[in-house]
Amino acid sequence: MSTIVESAFLFTDIEGSTKLWERNPHAMRAALARHDEILTKAANSHDGRVFKTIPSATLSVWCSPAPTTLSTPPSTRSGRSSPGSLFSG
Repeated sequence: MSTIVESAFLFTDIEGSTKLWERNPHAMRAALARHDEILTKAANSHDGRVFKTIPSATLSVWCSPAPTTLSTPPSTRSGRSSPGSLFSG
């Protein structure tokens, strides 16, 4: 007998990151650290886990789909956020 496990995955990416790295690597390094910190805290606080980070992106998983909406930062819920917003406080 098979067991079915319902899971939810979240992929984030910083739009335009290559140009941002070229234009201002110092600011991009800080923005990427902030991006990773926000998503890791959000996932961990709702029983999810960031299981992979790659330059300018994260991959997260939950064993239930419900917490993903609660833990996704508001700026990403619309499906898009401005890369410039990562450079502001």
